[in-house]
Amino acid sequence: MTPKTSLSEVWRSYLGEVTVSCDSYSYPVEVAEVLAKQFSPSSSDVNRREKLWMIKENPDYHKNVEWLNGDLSQKGLNLSSEDLKAVEDAEIVLHMGSSLNFKDPMRKVLQTNLFGTMDLLEILKNSHNCKCFMMVSSAYSQCTKCCNHIEEKVYIPNYRPESLIELVDSFPAEVLDSLEKHFMYDWPNAYTFTKSIIEYASNDYANCFPVGIFRPGNITSSYLEPFPYWSNSNSGILGAINLLSTNLVSSFYLKKDVNSHSIPVDLTTNALLASACQVAQDKKKVAQVYNYTSNDNPVSIYEAVSYALGESSEKILTENYYLHKLKHYSITCSRALLSDLMLIANGHKPRYISLSSNCNKFNEALHYFINAKLIVDNSNMEKLWNKLSKDERDLLYFDIFSKLQKGVANPIK
Repeated sequence: MTPKTSLSEVWRSYLGEVTVSCDSYSYPVEVAEVLAKQFSPSSSDVNRREKLWMIKENPDYHKNVEWLNGDLSQKGLNLSSEDLKAVEDAEIVLHMGSSLNFKDPMRKVLQTNLFGTMDLLEILKNSHNCKCFMMVSSAYSQCTKCCNHIEEKVYIPNYRPESLIELVDSFPAEVLDSLEKHFMYDWPNAYTFTKSIIEYASNDYANCFPVGIFRPGNITSSYLEPFPYWSNSNSGILGAINLLSTNLVSSFYLKKDVNSHSIPVDLTTNALLASACQVAQDKKKVAQVYNYTSNDNPVSIYEAVSYALGESSEKILTENYYLHKLKHYSITCSRALLSDLMLIANGHKPRYISLSSNCNKFNEALHYFINAKLIVDNSNMEKLWNKLSKDERDLLYFDIFSKLQKGVANPIK
């Protein structure tokens, strides 16, 4: 299958940047023209991102990439008429746009994640050109307090998309945000809650065009491309490791026996592209779900973080939550308070208490995910890998099912 155009939404997305980068330099020009949708009102972001791609690999990458400006949180995605035409012409759509801030209020997350997706689906439905809509969700989209086994299927949510749309239209933002805990009694945050709703909403459009749902685990640094251990993200486990490598925190709560479900960003990109091709070829009238985690090749988060931090991990990591809080208040907060007092004494503005508070909020937001004992089925993804030819495997390597080697190792050769 050789689509004329594909649409990848970036929205400050780690996976989105790598996907567009791969499309722009790894594959022949005749395979696809890539329309990279940068959902940001700032044109300076577009210029900054252009510098991120591996230009040395393909000096003519501009011929394959067209940047569009839009906003998922605005009606109709805030697209110009020209950009709207470009979206309507897209045949393969990789939808990665979403609000990643776990602390965003309910209304904002709904407007960005749910309403933005619904607007995009409607645009594609009316264009009649879409041959595949790939919704990038999360392996934790169904990770509720009463569910620890994630199957490759579309789950029926507690709230239908239409009901949430009516609620947002009927209540002011303050009332809706106050009801957040009622809506999410079984979910850890609004991000995972809305992802579960979006999956269900996307499945409703499977009669109009092929729909796929891709659920990656914790996306970490690269395995092979552009080179081992490369990363451009401060979210999730990567953000935790970067934070713990500083002196800003003295303790981190982490259980030893929890699978990290970590997957390298380059392998994740390849798995997404391969599953999108399969969805487009199968043309099924129901959404196909692909979970992609290291469930079959487990590495504990404790092991991964310890490996990254080295000897200092013994002082920072703790399995006892109450001991962790004690160390946080007695060491981290007191150290921040002392530093601020010294700044005030020297005529400067205090900043370390605020910085310590922000670091603690980030850690607390991660605790549920990195300590949840989750079992994730990967059978669809594994079947897809097994049916690929040798040339296809070399082009889109994503074998997370066999043992990955540590260090600079190339399993393809």
